[in-house]
Amino acid sequence: MTTDEFEAMIEGAEETPTLEFKGPMPWTRTTFMKDILALSNMIDGGWIVVGVEDETYERIGLTEEQVATYVPDTMRDQMIPYADPYVSFSRHIVTGADGNTFVVIRVRPFDQDPVICKKQSGDV
Repeated sequence: MTTDEFEAMIEGAEETPTLEFKGPMPWTRTTFMKDILALSNMIDGGWIVVGVEDETYERIGLTEEQVATYVPDTMRDQMIPYADPYVSFSRHIVTGADGNTFVVIRVRPFDQDPVICKKQSGDV
């Protein structure tokens, strides 16, 4: 994802059923699990933008330490026990026009069967 694509996606945007904003934070499965599962069941999937406050839409960005926690293999491995069938998503690190760094998670829609939560998480 390029800076221009990122800017076009969030310019004037508010949260919708397919676009979710999260303030600056490191990756934790419990924070993102419900959003990833829900977006995988949308017709066109959806997007999670990390580094934009979800109530004020203030663009804050992430620190290098926070960005370093968004490791695609780790993220997928942590989601596997909770989704049936699997969920498909990708992680993009983007620099906004303001110079801040954001993480964008692109959640793809399910291929053949709706995705269900197959395991409860005690901390969600």
